[in-house]
Amino acid sequence: MLGDLKEQRGAPYALKDLSEPANRRAAIIALGLMGDPRGTLALIPFLKDPVLAIDAVNALGNIGDGRAAAAVLEKLKDPEIQFTGAGVWALQRMGKSAVGVLVPALQAGSVNQRRCAAQGLIGTNDPAAIPGLRQALADPDEMVRRHAAQALGWRGNAAAIEPGFQPALDTAASELIAEPGTRVVVEGHTDDVGGEAYNYELGLRRAEAVRDYLISRGVAADRLTVKSFGMTRPLASNATEEGRAQNRRVELHISNGAQKNVTP
Repeated sequence: MLGDLKEQRGAPYALKDLSEPANRRAAIIALGLMGDPRGTLALIPFLKDPVLAIDAVNALGNIGDGRAAAAVLEKLKDPEIQFTGAGVWALQRMGKSAVGVLVPALQAGSVNQRRCAAQGLIGTNDPAAIPGLRQALADPDEMVRRHAAQALGWRGNAAAIEPGFQPALDTAASELIAEPGTRVVVEGHTDDVGGEAYNYELGLRRAEAVRDYLISRGVAADRLTVKSFGMTRPLASNATEEGRAQNRRVELHISNGAQKNVTP
C-alpha cells in the first residue's frame, strides 16, 4: 500500500486515506516521502496524536513547509527527548520559510522551544534572524547560547562571506563610497581554537574576503588595507561558545575615526 500511495495514487489519495484509521500511518509516511506541500496542513493535527506524532513530524520535515513551524514548536514546548530530535530536524528542513516563527520563539518560547528554534536557524543565513540570534547570545540557558552562536557569524575555521553578513557589508560599502577621501583598515579576528600562526592566517583570510566583497560593491581597492590580529584581541572570553562567536569577527577602522564591526 505504501508504494502504491507514493508512486501511483499521489497526494490527493493519500490525503483521503488520512481519514481511514487503518490506512492513516501509511498515508502520513507516504505524504512525507512525496514531499508534497499539499500535505502540510492535513498533517499538522497529527502532531497531537500520541501514536502518530513522530511519523507526522518526520513527514513534515521531509516536506519542509514553514507553515508547520509554529505547530512543531508548540509540540516542542515540553522536552520530549524522542520528539525533540525529529522536531529540530524538521525545523532545519523548513529553513528560511520558518524564520518568521523561529525568531520570536528565541525570546518568548520555553527553554526547549528556544533551544530548538536556535538549532532550526543554523544554516539559514537569513539576515532577518541576526538581531534575534544576537539577543539569544545572552539567554540564561547555555544550550540556547551555544546554538545561537553556531547560527551566527563565522563558522569555526570558515573565511567565506556568509549571506547574513551581506546587509552590513552593503551598508558599509555605500557609506565608504559616499566618503571617497577616507581610507580603511580591514582587520580580521578569530577565537583561540588552534595555534597563533593558524589563527593569524585565518584572520587574514577573513579580512581579505571582506576587502574583496567591498571592492565588488564599488569601493576602490587602493583605499583598503588588510590586517590580521588572529586570536590576540578578543572582545569576550574564549571560555564559552558565545564568547568565541563574538571574537570571530572583521572590523573596519576608517581614517575619519569611525570603527565598524561588519560581521554579525
